Amino acid sequence: MSGRAYRLVVAGVAASLAVVLVSCGSSGTSSQTARGPATNGLENQAAAQVAQAAHAALKTATSVHVRGSFFTDRRTEKFNLRYKGDSTSGTFTVNGVPIQIITAGDRAYLKADKRGWRAMGNPDTTGLPLHQWVTAGPARQMLTPFSLASLASELTAEESAHGGGGTVTQSMLAGHKVVVVTYPDGSKLYVANVGTAYPLRFDDTGAVGSRTFSQYGAAFHITAPPRAGH
Repeated sequence: MSGRAYRLVVAGVAASLAVVLVSCGSSGTSSQTARGPATNGLENQAAAQVAQAAHAALKTATSVHVRGSFFTDRRTEKFNLRYKGDSTSGTFTVNGVPIQIITAGDRAYLKADKRGWRAMGNPDTTGLPLHQWVTAGPARQMLTPFSLASLASELTAEESAHGGGGTVTQSMLAGHKVVVVTYPDGSKLYVANVGTAYPLRFDDTGAVGSRTFSQYGAAFHITAPPRAGH
């Protein structure tokens, strides 16, 4: 692929993934409940402490599956990514078109059809590989808005924006005991109330969008695609 085409690819992805973020621990002592296992004590913590615990748990997770949405150029886009160590695989949408991505080591790889390349800023798709993996730049540049560190920072940014105004209640989410941090603007953070304080869902009414976290510790097998183009 020509240098011109790759510059357009990288520039297009960077522009399309420019998510507008909101201005953007340790768990508490355990307490035995009348039913089921002991909680991790988050129900006795302030909203800021719950958010910090979720931030720390997500940032250090060995693996996790994250689905969510984000807003860019007045559109709602989606992403579906699996993280394992320093590697990532999944899809994101650009102008509503799905693009496949893998990051392994310090390299990022993309796969797209003709609509995908156009969505990433390449009006002329002549010579661009269709439905084939291509090397598309440094992993850090491609994935920064969706790195675990960035996703974790969103969990504490909401609390900072409201100056500690969140309230903490206990609830259930998909069969799991959780604490729910509810913020004045209606945003909600759901954090596991048993075991590690993993975030399970985050619904933000502002610019962040929604996040669903699952499959913590799963043995995802993510490697660089063979014979990726250059």
